[in-house]
Amino acid sequence: MLQKLLIPIFMVVVFLVTSTIHFQASQSHVDADQPVDINVRATTIDANSSVQKQEKGESPLGNKDLKEKRMVDRSSQSIENNRTQVETLTRAHDEAKIIIDGYEYILIMDDEKFPNLRKLIILAGKYGAKLYGIEYSDVFAMTKEGETIAHITSGHYSVLPAYAEMIKEIFLDEYIGIQEKIDLVLETSAPVTVKVDEYTIYKIYIKDGWLMIGTS
Repeated sequence: MLQKLLIPIFMVVVFLVTSTIHFQASQSHVDADQPVDINVRATTIDANSSVQKQEKGESPLGNKDLKEKRMVDRSSQSIENNRTQVETLTRAHDEAKIIIDGYEYILIMDDEKFPNLRKLIILAGKYGAKLYGIEYSDVFAMTKEGETIAHITSGHYSVLPAYAEMIKEIFLDEYIGIQEKIDLVLETSAPVTVKVDEYTIYKIYIKDGWLMIGTS
């Protein structure tokens, strides 16, 4: 009789012990998983928030950092603009006056200011050159890309042979035939004398690499 009673009691005890162990294991599993779950959700929210900010055009920098960056950018652009203006003004100032053979020449490219020199101004512009002159004189020079290519004064001309066509244009409407004499000198390097009228005689020759044309 006692043996029959012990069997049910033993089964109840085993059931209770098993249930307790299972409950503790389940609770432990939940406790271990829960922080991981929270971290994943938190990371997802942060990532989504960053993406949303970028989609809205918001800078990942703070407002203060963004303002400072914009101020630096504007300052750099302003400095660059000022530098460009200074370089332009300096270049214009440098071109307004030049020194040739120790003499100061001023820029003469305004045909309204110098109407009597309009022909020379147009001629210089046609060949990509600039006309300069010594103040209060009849001495002029033409320069191109920093190089003097011609000297002009009353009755006398000197020009680099590469720009002989420019000087020939000066005589085009004045003395018929002098252009051919210039070509002859360039071909032979021999001096030529040209009598254009009773009072005017031109001598054309090469000297020190320059084509010289002058009255004698």
